[in-house]
Amino acid sequence: MRVLVGLGIVVIACAAYAWFFGIRTFYVWETRRAALKEPFLWTTPIQISDLPLSQAPGQKLSYFGYEFEVPWEDIAREKSRVLGPNMAIIVF
Repeated sequence: MRVLVGLGIVVIACAAYAWFFGIRTFYVWETRRAALKEPFLWTTPIQISDLPLSQAPGQKLSYFGYEFEVPWEDIAREKSRVLGPNMAIIVF
């Protein structure tokens, strides 16, 4: 009888864990498995040694109070649009 009660508690605990943390556990397990199969995922970022500024002519854009320059001249102004208070689509 004690074995059945203990087994029941283990089954209930496993079911509760699977209900609350099953998807998260699966994602962690899949991520670790993919990282072991692909060694390039273990590389750490390094600082870029050469940071030249582009001298190509560009176009200045201004959205949401920020002004920036893009290196493209072929921006389709008629297709570009602002979608909300903090999102814009710029079509090239």
